[in-house]
Amino acid sequence: MRISKKLIGLCWLVLCAIGYPAWSQDSAQLSARQKEIQQRFADQVNNQYPALVDRYNKLPDTFDGRQLGSDNALELSPDYLADPSVSELIRASAQEFIARRYAEKLAVQPRQGERLVFSGGGTGAGKTTSIKMLEPALANVEIIYDTTLSDVNFSVELIERSLKSGRAVTVIYIYREPLEAFVNGVLPRAAKTGRTVGCPFHVFTHVTTRKVMDQLATRYANDPRFELIAIDNSRGADQQHMVALNTIPYPQGARLGAEINSEIDKAKAAGKINAQTLGSTTPCTQM
Repeated sequence: MRISKKLIGLCWLVLCAIGYPAWSQDSAQLSARQKEIQQRFADQVNNQYPALVDRYNKLPDTFDGRQLGSDNALELSPDYLADPSVSELIRASAQEFIARRYAEKLAVQPRQGERLVFSGGGTGAGKTTSIKMLEPALANVEIIYDTTLSDVNFSVELIERSLKSGRAVTVIYIYREPLEAFVNGVLPRAAKTGRTVGCPFHVFTHVTTRKVMDQLATRYANDPRFELIAIDNSRGADQQHMVALNTIPYPQGARLGAEINSEIDKAKAAGKINAQTLGSTTPCTQM
């Protein structure tokens, strides 16, 4: 059975409408060049979608297009490839692209017993690395949705659409101590690639995702089609361990924000990140 293109389009619009909270700069604050970059990728997604799908499926971290994530979709933008610090300017269009691909994949009749996997966790938690390590066990999974699951309404909508499509759901929650994730995950990545994550969004994803996991565990506790796996990635490289969800602590936003601001200042003083990258690394005082 195939679902009509009209319904695919409706699913896509709904998913876009309930997507992540917008942490990008207000358009009124953008320079003419920033607006041009933003619009250019939006036009690409709208007008060159089939070609972008082909390119996305060939990206090395997408497992032939089975893994859906806006971080990967950013790489479809020539402006991002030239300057990764523009990531938050084009994030909304990257999410739109992924929402559309998700709706299209759900429209395909599932195999018997097919399971869809969502990876969730705060920024810098090591979701991509963990999924790579788990990839052999996920070889027969057709859809791996890499997101933060930091908004309960968005998370429930994704899960409900999967269940209604006839697929079971596994949520893999990757936890990493949030300050350590910023210092040893976000900042080194920014220094290496130029792709930044502002302090407000980092804190938001870590604080809210932990709460959302409790809400999902409670909501689907008696649904045999749903499972939630928690992985602690705070023990060092290659030391991930599966743990009980109730053993994972709840990050405290205000204290975490102050600690991250201090680390941003230290990185600036030590010259670990160039001025352009630092300029895109929003401190929590601007939340």
